[in-house]
Amino acid sequence: MDRRKLNLRAIFGGLTVALLGLFGGGCALVDNELDLQYAPSADSPIQEIPSRSVYLEVMDLRPDFEQHRVGKIYNGYGAHTADIKLREPAVDEIRQAMVAELEAAGHRIVDSVDQAQVKVFLKVEEIDLRPKLGTWDVELSAEIEGDVSIYNPPNSRQPVSISASGSDVAREAMIVESTREEALNRALVEFIQSIVRNPQFINALGGPTAGNG
Repeated sequence: MDRRKLNLRAIFGGLTVALLGLFGGGCALVDNELDLQYAPSADSPIQEIPSRSVYLEVMDLRPDFEQHRVGKIYNGYGAHTADIKLREPAVDEIRQAMVAELEAAGHRIVDSVDQAQVKVFLKVEEIDLRPKLGTWDVELSAEIEGDVSIYNPPNSRQPVSISASGSDVAREAMIVESTREEALNRALVEFIQSIVRNPQFINALGGPTAGNG
């Protein structure tokens, strides 16, 4: 076999490995369901704030046709054949993470605005897992974007508004379920921490309140 044929075989072999990495192992026709796990920070600055009763609402502002998924799976020809989903709705997963962070810091989640000292509206604008083919590996980016409005007291007409974002980049020879899960979990941690460590959020949560105790 001449050198040119050997080089072509190496090129096509490398391309096959790269495509496998991009489109992942397993069946590309089956939806991939991910579990999100969130552990509250041990040194959150909102721990220094006196306990507040908080009404928390999370809304998904993505188009209806996108809300059931956080990414797409493609076959070897680049066609979209299945979806990447969360086992629970995205708003529930993100709310659970935010509740865990607030409660771990000593704050109390209440079921109605009438019971709250502070009202928090968290709006999710984007959740996305996206692969990108590299030379010898695959780059998987995870993104969560949104914004938060904090009302203190709850009947305030002028909320404090902040942006929130979390991201992660993983590079692997092959993208599998655990790769996606771990990348999205790291993005979730950064997303929640971008809220609770924001000085505007800290000041709004900890400021004087005329709400209910």
